[in-house]
Amino acid sequence: MFCEVSGHKGIDIGEMLEKCLSDWELKDVFTVTLDNVSANKVAMDYLKTSIVSKTGAEERDKYLHVRCAAHVLALVVKDAVRVYNKSIARIRSVVKYIKGSPSRLAKLKRCAKLVGIESKVTLILDVKTRWNNTCLMLQAAEVFEKAFIRLERYDKEYRQLFYYPKQTSTKVTTNTFLWQLVIIYEQLVEFRYNVDEDPFIATMAGKMFKKYNKYWGDYAKMNPTIFFAMLLDPREKEKGLQFALDLLYGKSSSKVESVMKLVKLDFKILFEEYKDVYSVHEESSSSIQGQAKTVVSKPVTGPSRMKELMSRSKRFKKGPNDDEGKTELDKYYIDEYEQGIL
Repeated sequence: MFCEVSGHKGIDIGEMLEKCLSDWELKDVFTVTLDNVSANKVAMDYLKTSIVSKTGAEERDKYLHVRCAAHVLALVVKDAVRVYNKSIARIRSVVKYIKGSPSRLAKLKRCAKLVGIESKVTLILDVKTRWNNTCLMLQAAEVFEKAFIRLERYDKEYRQLFYYPKQTSTKVTTNTFLWQLVIIYEQLVEFRYNVDEDPFIATMAGKMFKKYNKYWGDYAKMNPTIFFAMLLDPREKEKGLQFALDLLYGKSSSKVESVMKLVKLDFKILFEEYKDVYSVHEESSSSIQGQAKTVVSKPVTGPSRMKELMSRSKRFKKGPNDDEGKTELDKYYIDEYEQGIL
């Protein structure tokens, strides 16, 4: 459902969100996914105050704002695209020139036919702020590469304006998001250390790493619900989270132990608040596990890289279980892991 917001200020957005929740008869909300513009932060501060006043759940307010993963990934990729900014700008100029006139487009189609291009793909002019749109533009332009070269013979203005030397040349669910971060991280590491084979990709990976670390390199900058989701996944829980952190920060890194402690502390505080707010009393560990099942999405088949990662995780988690648990949350952590694949 879409709702029109009267203004672009954070207060306006926050008031509209509050109104929507009221219209939908929702008295409470755990998280809201938004991108990183400053107005959204103001909106979340407004909404936090509103929700806390209604529920009394003060600890949860720090989990309300979830950064949009697609937006962060777009920022990461845009930093890499800047490495080839001039080349992309030139292609964009050519596409804009040809699409600006029906006669020019007709000439390109004739050239495509002459060089044997039979594709039904059409040229796309991108929107600079949307990296995936730029990717579509480049893919379409690549199809017409030989036609662009031939066009120099038939369009004098095109020949004067442009010079072309001969070229030598997914649904992510919450419980799988941290694994996706691991895959992205490992791929960037692989690219970054591939200097001898491909220095351009290595340079690009270095730039992407800076943006990656800005948003995903520090626990304090991330919404802890990403980590909570793995704890609530009965196939992963504490061991699965530790394995993921080992891959992200290094097995011998003190950061792994530090982040584990922070995640478990924040999760315990949230758990205790839920007990107080919703009068949830001590139950058996199976009950806790049953609650986890209601929020964990049905496992989906992932690409081969995800399967390989899950296989490594399974080997890591094998070992004797500790049957001693003082609280229901502790017992949930040490319950036997469920089997399954992502």
